[in-house]
Amino acid sequence: MNTCSANNSGWGNSFSGHAVTELYGQNCFSNSVMREKLPKDIYNEIVAVQNSEKELTLEVAEVVAAAMRCYDLNCWERLVL
Repeated sequence: MNTCSANNSGWGNSFSGHAVTELYGQNCFSNSVMREKLPKDIYNEIVAVQNSEKELTLEVAEVVAAAMRCYDLNCWERLVL
């Protein structure tokens, strides 16, 4: 599950001299980012949802949404999960 963030994508930067494969997905809220940023129990719930083992609950969705907003806005120091 990769959800790309437009604000972190560096649209104002020059991309010349870079292959698309070098840049694609580098600023996405990927599984590795979720593993690092989300509480362990929430991350484990997301993995179970991705594997069709559980349904996504509103509580988990709200935590992930808050983390995605902070990832996009780079506000980790203010986020309390």
